[in-house]
Amino acid sequence: MLKIFPGDTEPKYDSDVFECDGYKWRLSFYPRWRKDCNGKGSISLYLVISETDSLPLGWEVNAVFRLFVLDQIRGEYSTLQDANGEVRLFHAMKTEWGFARFLTLRTFGDALNGYLVDDSCVFGAEVFVIKCTGEGECLSSLSSPITSSSTWEIEKFSTLSEEYLMKELRVGDRQWELKLYPGHVSTDDGKSYVGFDLSVSDWEASPPKGKLYAKYTLRIRDGRTNGQHEEIAECGWFSPLTKGYSFAKFMLLVVLRDPSRSLLLNDTLVVDTNIEILSVVKKELPSISALSDLARKLEEANSKIEAMTIARQKEYKELTSKQAELEALLLQLQELQKAQMRAPQNEQVQKREQLREETTKMERRMTEMERWMWMEMERQMMERRTRTEMERRMTEMER
Repeated sequence: MLKIFPGDTEPKYDSDVFECDGYKWRLSFYPRWRKDCNGKGSISLYLVISETDSLPLGWEVNAVFRLFVLDQIRGEYSTLQDANGEVRLFHAMKTEWGFARFLTLRTFGDALNGYLVDDSCVFGAEVFVIKCTGEGECLSSLSSPITSSSTWEIEKFSTLSEEYLMKELRVGDRQWELKLYPGHVSTDDGKSYVGFDLSVSDWEASPPKGKLYAKYTLRIRDGRTNGQHEEIAECGWFSPLTKGYSFAKFMLLVVLRDPSRSLLLNDTLVVDTNIEILSVVKKELPSISALSDLARKLEEANSKIEAMTIARQKEYKELTSKQAELEALLLQLQELQKAQMRAPQNEQVQKREQLREETTKMERRMTEMERWMWMEMERQMMERRTRTEMERRMTEMER
């Protein structure tokens, strides 16, 4: 918790150092914006990796983080996360990431928002360090590209009624698919086109295959000698996320049927395909021992989470009981104050001394209970971070 006094001109406050995944971190808070980052009119908040002298030469740390400020009136946190949860790289030349415009000064200082109460504010951070899982990739450019050419003849083209036809292709040890759409109607202009889809289809193979970079040519052949073919030649990456490419408007159907050309000679469509695999990415899987070790750690983490859940339920009951006790103490204090106001003048001295002693005891108990509640809130936050991190790792393992 940071306490800011009226008229304080300190340009920056640094929090105590805290640890996450073996690294030391701290927060840097600029109450009157960070001058070198164009944050005028706002408060600035940054996450900083600390004590880096003990890290090896050339160290790098990838992390996803969220920064938040506590609404002390409602007991809720307002969170600000980097766009789309982007992974940020911390290194010797870039030891901090954050937000020059975390909150406007007007929003931060508005009493109704509860961010600044009695000149005190509470900031926090959730940090998730992205560590290597043991799986890597190795990109290899092929000195002799893997090449495959094929010809596909589709007879009685004008009578086709299927939505599409498919031809399987084999290029090296990879399985490909070429789909032909003989009469695709575009929703953009309402015209009919001949279209193609070209994709790699064996991504579910075992062992898993890596992505590849290929040059490909699709051609509709003109049957005349020295005829004018229709073709497209491109290069692209093929992967589980980008399995292939679509050419829905390869050419207009009316152009294909143009009698002045021989693209449909004897009502037969001839499609030539040429594919060259130029580079491949090979998967380097983690060792069995690494997988076993990770599985053991996940099992241990699950056991700890279950134990923490049971303990948390018990502590929640204790917290509820202490809150009720605190409310009772407040009521007693109010009653004592009312009694003092009603006491005769000659009894006030004695009552005042008694009231002072009881008030001091109650304030001490309230302070202890508030400290306990803050510690409980911090502990619960740490449990949530641990659970979230373990669920993410379990999800990666299941994938």
